[in-house]
Amino acid sequence: MSFRVKKSILVLSVLLLLNIIIYGISLTITNFGPAKYVVLTVLFILVLLNVVAFFMNEVIIKEDIVYVRSLYGSRGIKIPEIVEISYIPLKGRILMMLSDKDKFVFVSSMMDRFGDIVEYLKGRIKDENLLKILNEVRLDVINHKNRMIVLFLLVLNIVVIGSYIYNFLL
Repeated sequence: MSFRVKKSILVLSVLLLLNIIIYGISLTITNFGPAKYVVLTVLFILVLLNVVAFFMNEVIIKEDIVYVRSLYGSRGIKIPEIVEISYIPLKGRILMMLSDKDKFVFVSSMMDRFGDIVEYLKGRIKDENLLKILNEVRLDVINHKNRMIVLFLLVLNIVVIGSYIYNFLL
């Protein structure tokens, strides 16, 4: 099974990158001084890194191994060797950390069908303490966080579009 970042998040991130490029073009006709290029460059790099990371992130489950591919490389962890599962709640997502004695992997709730990953792990893990932690996953909370990140990206796109329209009308 292969899981990637949700398409809605990916599409809105790519649109944001394109809108920032258009915003940069609109800034060339304004009189904001040289600082506009620094701000634009930082903004562009941050969004570009996010888009690249979203494209590269993938969770692959083969037999009893969870592989996570990311911008930083690939890691795999055998499901029967998992000794700890923990959750890291962030503003727009939750990271699930799976670790054995030597290494760990992060699985983001921004992955499409994140609930399927959790259910697959529930079916393969035998340790009662780990199952109790997996049972704490509330898919309604994860879906709410995913809706909030999509809404946030949508609002960012609208703000950037409004800004470059305003600049072009000046």
